[in-house]
Amino acid sequence: MLITQGTMFGGLLSVNRVAATGGVPTLGYAFWQAFAAGAILLAAGLALGRAPSLRMAHLRFYVATGTLAFAGPFVVLAYVAPRLPAGVVTLVITLTPALTYVTALAIGSERWRAPSLIGLALGLAGIALVIIPGGGLPAPDMAGWVLVALIVPVTSALSNVVAERFRPPRSSSLALAGGMLSAGAVALFPVMLASGETYLFPARFEAHDWAVVIAIAINAANFILFFEIVRRAGAVFFSQFNYVAVVAGIIWGMLLFEERHSGWLWAALALMLAGLALVNRGAAHPAPAPGED
Repeated sequence: MLITQGTMFGGLLSVNRVAATGGVPTLGYAFWQAFAAGAILLAAGLALGRAPSLRMAHLRFYVATGTLAFAGPFVVLAYVAPRLPAGVVTLVITLTPALTYVTALAIGSERWRAPSLIGLALGLAGIALVIIPGGGLPAPDMAGWVLVALIVPVTSALSNVVAERFRPPRSSSLALAGGMLSAGAVALFPVMLASGETYLFPARFEAHDWAVVIAIAINAANFILFFEIVRRAGAVFFSQFNYVAVVAGIIWGMLLFEERHSGWLWAALALMLAGLALVNRGAAHPAPAPGED
């Protein structure tokens, strides 16, 4: 499941770039990912008898995860996609495991481990190599957009811990994913209308329109896996999917956009992967929380 999700997420970064450079409005793009993917999962849940619960605890959970895991990071990713190489965006996201560990440590879900502290320092050093002007970025003015992209690992780390700590009991991952994406769509709809960044599918599809469809399919599968992996193995273990995502994202960028990176970026990659290994070394894998298989 980790390999599958990491490969899909790495590819989504390149899909974001195709949609953005093709002129798909950022908020319209994010809304359709939430609305259509959520509708698909709701329909599947109704057919299988696993529809999302409408109890208050569940609704709060949908809103929290919908904001932290989807609305926040996906809007940011859509904005930075046309402004940064896909490989660089992927590297920034590899800070998620370290930040997940720090967040879990702060609320008492994880114990303090010296290797994790060293791993966090290595991850930050990798980011420094990327954003130093003349280093890993094609243009110095991209450094500001790298800082904006840092919002993604922060909100993702928070969503990982929330998904583990506050998951409603006896709820299937399918139902939670459908409820979360639907909450994200409800939150994004008025913002999209107010901004004027609406998007309607044309009669004749072009590459950027197909990118929206592909993003919808990826997210429908992505968030089922998200909740299921967290349920079975915990938030810190789940964040290891970034191992796969960073490699997949760079490879997708090289294959689809012929991106080529300097030695600084590869050095940053080595530091981040070493940091990830240390952060997750010895991480506890809790017994699966109650849920429907």
